[in-house]
Amino acid sequence: MKHLVIIFSLFVLAGCFSALGSLNPNPLASGEDEVMTVLFSHPQSLSDENDYYDALLELQHAYPNQVPPVQVIDSNERHLVRHFDIDVFPTMLIIHEEDIFLKIQGKKSKEEIIHIFEQAFNLELDSTSFFLQLSNV
Repeated sequence: MKHLVIIFSLFVLAGCFSALGSLNPNPLASGEDEVMTVLFSHPQSLSDENDYYDALLELQHAYPNQVPPVQVIDSNERHLVRHFDIDVFPTMLIIHEEDIFLKIQGKKSKEEIIHIFEQAFNLELDSTSFFLQLSNV
């Protein structure tokens, strides 16, 4: 009987800890007030991801303080794929604390991705001055 009470207590405690874990809807959140860019990657979609990487590199170079850094999540990270309900690769999310601010899915051109970012972050990318910056490097 004593063992049954101990086992029951362990189940109750385990349930409490799992309930506490579900209080944080964003498993990637660090607890700080931050904006993050997350790119969900799959080995079969690598060629489609090139434009995402190119667009992000261009935007981060032009606006280093306005475009959040990128975290790449592999499709093998099933708990994250399920948590964020990812069913298309590549998928890029812009997340602020618990909220998904922007979601881009599937094959997109670099220009489309840049345009979506410009609108979402109220950026106006001056491609002439940006490419001049690159030629001076």
